[in-house]
Amino acid sequence: MVRLRGHHLVCLNFFSGEGLGDEFRDNYRRLLERLTGGEPVAVADGADEVCRRCPHRQEDLCGWDEAAVLRLDRLALAALGTAAGGAAAWTELTARVRSLPGAWWEEFCAGCDWVCSRPRG
Repeated sequence: MVRLRGHHLVCLNFFSGEGLGDEFRDNYRRLLERLTGGEPVAVADGADEVCRRCPHRQEDLCGWDEAAVLRLDRLALAALGTAAGGAAAWTELTARVRSLPGAWWEEFCAGCDWVCSRPRG
C-alpha cells in the first residue's frame, strides 16, 4: 500500500514533473507509478511516503509550515470523505478529486506557490 496524507491525495493528481530537487521528484514519480499500477492507498495521519524525500522534513514534522500542512490535510480528507487510517483505490480518489467544486479549489490552493496543472476556480 502507498501511505499518503490528506493533501497528498489531492496534490499527487496534479504533479507536473517539478519538485524540491531530484530525489523528491523521483520519489513522486515512483509513487505515481505504483498508484496508477493499482496499488491501494493507506490514508496516513501525518508524514507519509511523499514526506520521506522532502528536504523540509524534520523527523515526522513539516519544517516548511506544519500548521498549514495539517490544515490542508483536514480540508482534503473532509472533501474526499475519507479519514486517516482508512484505505482507498487511487482511481476512486482521483475521481473524487476531479469532481471538487471551483470554490473548494480557491480555498485549498490559496497561498500555494507550487506550479501544477490543478483546476482553477
